[in-house]
Amino acid sequence: MNTEELNTFLQVSRAHAMEIDVSAVDGVDSELRVTTVTRDYRVLIQYIAAHEYLAGDWEPGLAYKGSYSNLDILVTAIEKWLDAPIQSWRNFTLNPLSETSVRELTRISSPHGTNNLDFFKSEVKSRTLSLPDGAQFRLTSLYWRQIEKYSDWNEARALRDQEREFDEES
Repeated sequence: MNTEELNTFLQVSRAHAMEIDVSAVDGVDSELRVTTVTRDYRVLIQYIAAHEYLAGDWEPGLAYKGSYSNLDILVTAIEKWLDAPIQSWRNFTLNPLSETSVRELTRISSPHGTNNLDFFKSEVKSRTLSLPDGAQFRLTSLYWRQIEKYSDWNEARALRDQEREFDEES
């Protein structure tokens, strides 16, 4: 792949997005990190249970979103973060990993591995999940922003924070 091929796919595909990397998550079994690039120079990094990836229809969970000013800057940042040139990237949107590949990648015998919530809570609280440089990444869900900010979930506080965020955006 090259930048021109990536750009063409982003412009003409139905979702205007491409999954460019699917990787195992170090430290946990049965979890994948899926990196998606969108037409508007955004990067979405999602952490997904292997069985949800295989089903092809996962619920929004732990995910970060960041924006870049142009495709060249985005590609450079992702190449550095993945330690892989764009020529080695693959279009997982068109060719998702097979069940065999997912099993090998996540080193498990069953795609329904263990619950890794505690691992991810710890990573989010300590802000130790690796993210690409050059963009301000933000957690996409209210639940995970509460974990990052307060180390726990409180529905009333979350609703107040959400109202405050909405007011600030208006």
